[in-house]
Amino acid sequence: MLDGARAALRGGQPSVALTRAREHHRRFPRGHLRDEATVLEAQALLALGREDEARRVAAPLLGRSAYA
Repeated sequence: MLDGARAALRGGQPSVALTRAREHHRRFPRGHLRDEATVLEAQALLALGREDEARRVAAPLLGRSAYA
């Protein structure tokens, strides 16, 4: 799913990437790749021009960062 999301972003299909990232969250809510799925979700939202939503999605990751 996440490989598909990355490929969709590279291919200029952010809505497909968003769907795949969110599907990963639904199927694996506590999976070890959840942070990666969150980053891909935020990137897809940014590519769709949904900056405020992207910030909300990314906020938990940024709050944990040593560089935030």
